[in-house]
Amino acid sequence: MNSTRFLFSNGVVSRFSEAPPVTTFLESLPGAYTTTRTHENGSTLLFWERHITRLANSARILLNSKPELIFKPTKKYPLFFSPLSITSSMKWESRIRSLVNNSMNQVLPIALKERSDGEELAVTALVCGDFEKLKEMKNVGDDDGFFGVLDVHLHVGNYVPPVFGIEENGAHLALVGRGRDVAAAKYSAWVRLRMPLDKLRPPSVTELLLSNDGDRILEGCITNFFVICRRDKSEAEGNFPHDYDSAYSVEVQTAPITEGVLPGVIRQLVIEVCLSKGIPVREVAPSWEKHGLWEEAFVTNSLRVIQHVETIKVPSSWESLGTKCSEGISWMEKKFEQGPGMITKVIQVKFDEQVEELLLDFRTYIIKTEILLEQSWLIRGVLPRLLTNHVACKSTRIILPFWIYTGSFLFLPVLCLNCFISTQSGFTDLVLIPFDFTRELSPSQAEMQIFKHSTQAHCQ
Repeated sequence: MNSTRFLFSNGVVSRFSEAPPVTTFLESLPGAYTTTRTHENGSTLLFWERHITRLANSARILLNSKPELIFKPTKKYPLFFSPLSITSSMKWESRIRSLVNNSMNQVLPIALKERSDGEELAVTALVCGDFEKLKEMKNVGDDDGFFGVLDVHLHVGNYVPPVFGIEENGAHLALVGRGRDVAAAKYSAWVRLRMPLDKLRPPSVTELLLSNDGDRILEGCITNFFVICRRDKSEAEGNFPHDYDSAYSVEVQTAPITEGVLPGVIRQLVIEVCLSKGIPVREVAPSWEKHGLWEEAFVTNSLRVIQHVETIKVPSSWESLGTKCSEGISWMEKKFEQGPGMITKVIQVKFDEQVEELLLDFRTYIIKTEILLEQSWLIRGVLPRLLTNHVACKSTRIILPFWIYTGSFLFLPVLCLNCFISTQSGFTDLVLIPFDFTRELSPSQAEMQIFKHSTQAHCQ
């Protein structure tokens, strides 16, 4: 299979041999980033709005706490300003969304056109600071002006998702290091900072786990970590806020964000799926001391989505991780049944069902847009104005006739547009706006109708 890669940086699209692997790309630039992938043969980019929200939050957290992770200091341009005080606001997120989406519009149409059938695309968006622009900035504390010193870099590469449920596709984990600093943000420096942990990787291990005490497991280096644990009766009283009188004798456990884990997009969706199915879920760091109660385990990220765990290795002595290689470490091992367990399958099936519902609705939308194609003035006139003026404003929902409102990122090849539409966040939010094309409408009348429905939907 050919390796197809594209890089958008400083207004230039590089492809194939000029574009580095994504790990090299992330090592070369500081900044906040997020990664997701397409689904269903490139027809949709999974949960893009949630990724944009997380990217904006990551950038804000880094600028407020460790700006050196956004701006790489040099001898010529040392880091000369204190952390900022950027508040979490709709304006901040919408501006980040606009910066990223404008860049995406330059590279995604090219990547989609050259994508081979059956392949998906892995998309990484990185926001970093430009020192040349920063040194010319008079008031560093000006939030509005600060957007002018931010650059967006995009990496797009082909990706073949692993098939869920196949034994050889299971994850093999080992606990090897302490949790990340600034764990609530996803930043590129972590690619470099985690490299020493690879020296402690035992043979055949596919993912490395993190813990601050050798017992409570926080997350993986590139995944969130879940276990399905038999319920401990000694802790049951008052500790299951999401129980709903469930008949399940187990609970899903994953470490809370407050203990220092990345707020993964798929992590949150798994929690929502558990709640919708009445599966007890508790945000608590799984304790290795109680691994005898663990029935199943899985890890999540935006490329693998959900991957069942086959084995977990933990050092017999936490202090032994001070050695320089895995050969000097004695390991304890937890083995699970071959293939994903029952609860993991239930979660995966429910997750797939919700994604398929979104795609089914999108296919229905594609059929209904045939009549929209006849309204060429709408495509040439109204739609570009909506995209330019309103798509970045989260406070205003833009809903075109029969627009599918999924919380995902939908490509529109039917409309033959070299652009994409960013929708509101929400896993199951779906709004269909009926629109009467049986009567003649002028462009201005149609635009008024669209904004009328948009306003009504925003109030719902």
